[in-house]
Amino acid sequence: MDEIDYCTNCNCHFPVAKSPESVQQEVKEAQKELKVETKEMSQQVRKKTSVPDQRLSSQAVGLICVVTLSSIFTVVIACDACRLLHYLLHSRNKHLKNATFF
Repeated sequence: MDEIDYCTNCNCHFPVAKSPESVQQEVKEAQKELKVETKEMSQQVRKKTSVPDQRLSSQAVGLICVVTLSSIFTVVIACDACRLLHYLLHSRNKHLKNATFF
């Protein structure tokens, strides 16, 4: 803290009671000095940083997940593509059968 105000009336060395406003101002200044930016703390930085994992088990689990998800999407897209192809071929044949040529 800063220097302490001493009594000037009797020249004693006892501290004088400060006004609530000055105490509040000192508290605000102390809080401002002691405040720590949480975004800059190493714990917060580490929490948001992805660290590579070189263990074989974690790589195997990741590979299995990637293969499973991509095979599911591939099967769904292949089924839709087969149905679309089937629809297009049959609709084309129907139009050719119904067409009259002069």
